[in-house]
Amino acid sequence: MSEDAKELSPEEKLWVVKEYLSGKGSTYSIADKYGVTDTSIRR
Repeated sequence: MSEDAKELSPEEKLWVVKEYLSGKGSTYSIADKYGVTDTSIRR
């Protein structure tokens, strides 16, 4: 994980994945919004 990326709680992770699956943004835009890497969303 890079220095700029943050660790999310399990609840936050679930929220991020649900947001992505509902079509509210790309992995890149959602990753930027929550301060995580796009790879972490895809995994």
